[in-house]
Amino acid sequence: MRPISIVSGDGFRRFCEKLNPAFKVPCPQTIKNHLQYYYDNSKSELIKTLDFDQTKNYKYSFTTDAWTSLANEGYTTITIHYIDSEWNDHHRVLNTHEVTERHTGLNLATDFLEVLTNFGIKKESVISITADNAANMDVCIREIGVKRIRCFGHSLQLAVKAGFKLGFMDKMLGSARRIVTFFNRSTVANNCFKEKQKQLNLPQHKLIQDCATRWNSAYFMIHRLLEQRLAIFAVIHEPGLMKPSDARSYELSDKDWSLILEPLQMATTILSGEQYPTAAMIYPVVAGLLNIHLKESTDDSPEIKKVKLAIASDLSSRFFSTNDNDIATHPAIIASALHPSYKHLKFLDEGQRIGIWDHLLTLLTEVIDKQSHNPLCHTDTEPTQVEETTFEDVDVPAGKKSKPLEFLMGDYYDRGGESKHGSPNTNRLNAENTIEMFKMEKVLKECSNPLKWWKSNEPRYPNLAQLAKIYLNIPGTSVASERIFSATGNIVSKKRAALDPDTVDQLIFVRELLREKKNKC
Repeated sequence: MRPISIVSGDGFRRFCEKLNPAFKVPCPQTIKNHLQYYYDNSKSELIKTLDFDQTKNYKYSFTTDAWTSLANEGYTTITIHYIDSEWNDHHRVLNTHEVTERHTGLNLATDFLEVLTNFGIKKESVISITADNAANMDVCIREIGVKRIRCFGHSLQLAVKAGFKLGFMDKMLGSARRIVTFFNRSTVANNCFKEKQKQLNLPQHKLIQDCATRWNSAYFMIHRLLEQRLAIFAVIHEPGLMKPSDARSYELSDKDWSLILEPLQMATTILSGEQYPTAAMIYPVVAGLLNIHLKESTDDSPEIKKVKLAIASDLSSRFFSTNDNDIATHPAIIASALHPSYKHLKFLDEGQRIGIWDHLLTLLTEVIDKQSHNPLCHTDTEPTQVEETTFEDVDVPAGKKSKPLEFLMGDYYDRGGESKHGSPNTNRLNAENTIEMFKMEKVLKECSNPLKWWKSNEPRYPNLAQLAKIYLNIPGTSVASERIFSATGNIVSKKRAALDPDTVDQLIFVRELLREKKNKC
């Protein structure tokens, strides 16, 4: 995106005149007025939609994150997520506002509640907020008084960093960075590298530099170096390019560290998706990582065992260190219980499963109490076929025939099962009967969309479907907010660093609205 002031430039006006002499280029203020008009109308429409939905007791989930612009201005972005009556998943940017005070938890909570008020959203309509692990977010969400979902991506980032801090890992990554930097800075070496790629019939890929704030960039860097190992070796040993003693410092480790990181990267990609429910996947995926991919193997070297232990210990402390009661009431666990693919909770022990189903029974009984005038409707209708959702960006390692989530979760991936059920007619026993019937349903295969399943089966489980709408809309990561940062980098650029914060908010709001409409076309 270009600055609004570009329309005042002589070059731009001459360019438009060449394209269409009859077109009159509007002035910057006219464009701002149009932007304000479109923003006001779109915001009003959204407020009406949210107000109507709240009359139906809809619940909303949110993501939020803070960032700093090139003008050193602090911003916070808030996104809203909900499932409508047709089981369509919606996520919209509500607000991107400048934070002029310190980013304390109390200030962030005040700003968040103000945004809710501006959009007519009642505090009791908020089910959860997904955010990173920062201490100020702990205070913020506790002050608001709602459930917190710790961003899976950020939690995994911290866990992997614990493994990277080990001395030999730090040394290996340092060597990898030196190799990439050498080829990026040396034109001669880079040209020689391209020639060696052709001679060795290797993919014409560039080397990748990692980024400190994205652990998976280290995985991509290592993976690419291993792919181009032969070409790199040939270049650094090219006569006259560097001293033999220097060449030895650029040699790669024999260990394929990417094999450890590959499942973690798969998990990051899948749980960062926005077209399907993700919070329900958090605990099944974490259990699979801990008990399969990060478990020590007899073939592992001592170094690899240490890395696996460091990552697994940190990851476990972030997800499974709480008591059974906290797990039973955790929104992500409830989402798993309501997901047709993970409902048997095979990733938990028997005591934890009982606690979760008891809590879900209480929630469902409360719903039935409110809907007691409308009895549960059980029919013999056969469930309809559910369209599939694929993880196109995720490749299962060579030699593995399983699908992505089945590969990640291993035996924790639910392939079906049976449960007992009762039949008494009181509200609580009616709820118990409903849950047991749901558990007996055929397990949904991995690529199927759970929202489509619930849409076709809502007439059979109308009250349980209400809970599914609430919990399956929860995002497992704060990617929805973080994605705005990169978009905002094109808006608050070096040439536009003096943009008014209200204009930034309007541009982002309108941009994301147009993006959503385009995706629906």
